[in-house]
Amino acid sequence: MRSPRPLRRLAIAISLAPLALGCGEEAAPPAATAPEARITAVPEQWTWVPFDDAFCADGNPTGLAVNLTDRSPNAVIFLMGGGACWDYPSCYESTRATYVDEGFVESDMPFLTIATTAVGLASRDDPSNPFRNDSVIAVPYCTGDAFTGSRTSTYDGRPTSHVGHANVMAYLRRIVPTFPEAERITLIGVSAGGIGAAFNWWHVQQAFGDVRVDVIDDSGPALPAPYLKPELEQTWRDSWGLDEGLPPACTECKDALDALITWSAEQSPNSRGALLSYTADSVLPSFMGISDPEFTAGLDALAAQRLEGLPQVRYFFAEGSGHVLMPIPDLEQGGVRLWDWLPQMVSDDPAWSSVHP
Repeated sequence: MRSPRPLRRLAIAISLAPLALGCGEEAAPPAATAPEARITAVPEQWTWVPFDDAFCADGNPTGLAVNLTDRSPNAVIFLMGGGACWDYPSCYESTRATYVDEGFVESDMPFLTIATTAVGLASRDDPSNPFRNDSVIAVPYCTGDAFTGSRTSTYDGRPTSHVGHANVMAYLRRIVPTFPEAERITLIGVSAGGIGAAFNWWHVQQAFGDVRVDVIDDSGPALPAPYLKPELEQTWRDSWGLDEGLPPACTECKDALDALITWSAEQSPNSRGALLSYTADSVLPSFMGISDPEFTAGLDALAAQRLEGLPQVRYFFAEGSGHVLMPIPDLEQGGVRLWDWLPQMVSDDPAWSSVHP
């Protein structure tokens, strides 16, 4: 069994890095074979749960980590960050997408649990943590597709399974029956995981039916055109098979990925959604191939065109440069502390409102 990776890679796990464009070759996604069975584990201990129908980019099976509790019937599903890739150099000649060339197995679980703890989700004795009484499902990231893919592409003869979305669907087949009394599920992602949280919000809501599903996207905004360049968006669609995971009835999503947040929110009127971002994100502009001012303008356009028209969605934009907000306990903007703002969201405080410099 392999030893855990050095913890210095934690910084990679919550970042997206600039990557070169490439192209993909379509292949059938892996078939789902896992049984629909509840997940069981020793309460409040991290436990690895293997899946035989969830895969890393190298084609080998992976799993997830759970920290279950009986303090409440609710759960948080956390999607880890870690870059993205869509060609041979970005997937195999750099560290810009975590675990793509090596897979993620049980011996890597400490990396995942530390990432989850760094975001503030595993602190059960912290009264400022609004999720302290919830079970935590921590999902590793090893597919390079921001949890949006359902396709195997081949780069220089090397098959690469971009099946992050397909994995989420496989996980849900066991996560849903694990929480039969749930009143609320919170889907949280950082960086690449933030993109994945927004992308999979509708799917998680569909899987849980009438159970309320909230979403927190930390530093994974889908900027509107022209800030998300058409050629980059098309590369994601081609290499990752992203379109296969879009809601079939969201016709606008076929041309504009920022439409997905509108669609998902409208399908979950009793849920709440939040987008967190720095106004001058230190990673995303280069990832998207735009300037810092263009990113700031794109973020403002997203808020004006999509978020402000949704009654149950709010945003927290922090002035300055940085990437991923939740790991910073004392982060404030305009006198509002993020970790006071998040409990407002969870408690349905009517004073919960968007924060902008």
